[in-house]
Amino acid sequence: GLVRARANVINIGEDAYTVNDCVIAFPIPQNAREILDFAGHWGKERVAQRRPLTAGVHLREGRKGRTGEDAATLLHVGVPGFSFAEGEIWAVHTAWSGNHTHYAERLFTGTQVIGSGDRALGWRLPADGGDGLVLPGAVLGSAGVLAANMHPAHAILYRAEALD
Repeated sequence: GLVRARANVINIGEDAYTVNDCVIAFPIPQNAREILDFAGHWGKERVAQRRPLTAGVHLREGRKGRTGEDAATLLHVGVPGFSFAEGEIWAVHTAWSGNHTHYAERLFTGTQVIGSGDRALGWRLPADGGDGLVLPGAVLGSAGVLAANMHPAHAILYRAEALD
């Protein structure tokens, strides 16, 4: 399945305020305990890296005002041992090319979330409403077996476009 979410922030107060960060989080099941995201550098982009999802936060941020070779692009959390041919995953993507955040969090209680959003870094909202601030959307994809011939980023984005 696929979920697409977006946040709209409107200041209805009497004083202006600044939005520095706004993320959308989705719950994931407790058996999703392995993280897969991407890192890299010029000439070796999108290198897969895996690690267990333990108590605390796994955070990836882009603060350059654009995506780059070190951007997470997608953050996946799945049942340990998943691959592009089999397994169960949940992946999140921020529909934005500017500053962004991707994270997965596990609490000591076992509750887990995966989320993404805009790392606004100082968007000022005037008092008394106005047009407000529509923040970039987050897309969550959930899949059983991934298509072996399609990169998961493309599969999720194509499915998101079909919803519009």
